[in-house]
Amino acid sequence: MRAIDVYNGNFIVKSALKIAPYVFVRPVELRHAEWGEIDLAKAAWRIPAEKMKMGQIHIVPLASQVISVLEQGKSVKFFF
Repeated sequence: MRAIDVYNGNFIVKSALKIAPYVFVRPVELRHAEWGEIDLAKAAWRIPAEKMKMGQIHIVPLASQVISVLEQGKSVKFFF
């Protein structure tokens, strides 16, 4: 995790690396996330059934660290 802080690459990649350990989803699910699926107020990400391998809706609770990364990305308009 410390190595992510000194990573000098793309902002989106760095943000995804920060989020991934908290959400435990497949990389493709993280890559295809959309703002409409994320409720920052409820700290939840509702992944629609059609995006999930098992065909069922998946609700991912979002830690405060994830919320922080998402808010930072939204403010610079880099995500989704």
